[in-house]
Amino acid sequence: MKTYLVRKGEYLEFKNDVARVLDHFESNFSTEEIVGEVSERSAKLVEKGVTDIDAYPEEDKETIARLLPEIEKGLIAVRRVFR
Repeated sequence: MKTYLVRKGEYLEFKNDVARVLDHFESNFSTEEIVGEVSERSAKLVEKGVTDIDAYPEEDKETIARLLPEIEKGLIAVRRVFR
């Protein structure tokens, strides 16, 4: 079975003196956090932005239910794990 990592990504916008010192200009910063594992079917649904919990396989519903607000905002992506 193929396994996919669920990632939450956000952009942090720095507009202050610290940003100027660290990066020499004001810029954006991207962060990623691994927030779970799902099946291939769920990964495809996440990528499409499906928010209907009943569309997901039973084994992934708990993970998806926890992430629904982020899926609705487009903050969630998936990446396949090669083992």
